[in-house]
Amino acid sequence: MTMKLLIVFGVAWLSHLVTPVQMKRQAVFSVKDEERLSRWQEPVLSFIKKLYRGRGRSMASTSSRNTIDALCHFNLWTRKNPYVQETLLTDDVALLSQSNFNASNPTRMFIHGWNMNGHSHTLLINLKNEFLANEDCNFIAVDWETLANTGSYFSSASSTQPIGVATGDFINFLITQGLNVNQLHIIGFSLGAHIAGKAGNHASEHIRQITGLDPAYPGFSISNTDARLDVTDALFVDIIHSNSANLFEGGLSFPTSIGHVDFWPNGGIVQPGCSESAVCSHSRALLYFIESINGKTPFTSTKCWSHADWKTGLCNNNTQTEMGLPVSTLANGNYYLDTNGEAPFALG
Repeated sequence: MTMKLLIVFGVAWLSHLVTPVQMKRQAVFSVKDEERLSRWQEPVLSFIKKLYRGRGRSMASTSSRNTIDALCHFNLWTRKNPYVQETLLTDDVALLSQSNFNASNPTRMFIHGWNMNGHSHTLLINLKNEFLANEDCNFIAVDWETLANTGSYFSSASSTQPIGVATGDFINFLITQGLNVNQLHIIGFSLGAHIAGKAGNHASEHIRQITGLDPAYPGFSISNTDARLDVTDALFVDIIHSNSANLFEGGLSFPTSIGHVDFWPNGGIVQPGCSESAVCSHSRALLYFIESINGKTPFTSTKCWSHADWKTGLCNNNTQTEMGLPVSTLANGNYYLDTNGEAPFALG
């Protein structure tokens, strides 16, 4: 199964080299500099990207935007409607006021990946249930199912930019209706991580946090930060790598650090209990995050220079933080930890 998946991705990758996904603008710094962005650089890059931040609707054609809006839905669950979602629409004030959305509560927004949906997928429902059990919040799922289930990964990847802009427009609408961006946390899985980045970039205000769960790598590059999640898209960006390697090495997500803090459970490539299944390892990032919300055992992680150094104990006295929801927003750099091969995954 893994070999078949790699062959499919490989063929698509070669065709993608001939007809690459269109990118809006190129990065203004080198690959080497971007791989571990210094904190002092972020305000400069953030200012540059801020000049391009959207105000209201994007400049895409009306017909194109109408098509995207029709294929992108925003589903809301709260403790008042924990089982049946309410669908919200950008700029529909009446619909929002009739819903259970409460601008005074924290807002958790999840963006799914390829071959998933934002209304009934098991992992989405589990994530929603854990958040609502943990806090009285607005849980919103960005549902781009039609474009995420085209049968072609690269077709879906090319939709991340317009879906990200549409999501940014929706966030801007919520801001006008009282949403406090300091209480907004976006969680994006796989392709959804890059949608989250575009949404954060397009938002009229700098949002608090984006969590990237094994951000998809095929079809994206280190240098083009506008097309992928990067540290200027939110005040704090944390990444969990669970299948991070080059495509032909069996990896589906970014093999380099792209956040303020990057977590590398079990080395970040193959997860225990997954054998050589790339899809299994890829989805573990989401499973780890779900467990971190209410789990009794923490995903304690240690800052280190490499996985090899961490394994040999060279970093035993270094800074620690928890991976997942309880992560310290003061953390930075690369953190390592081991997990169990089955749930509960955390080892403490």
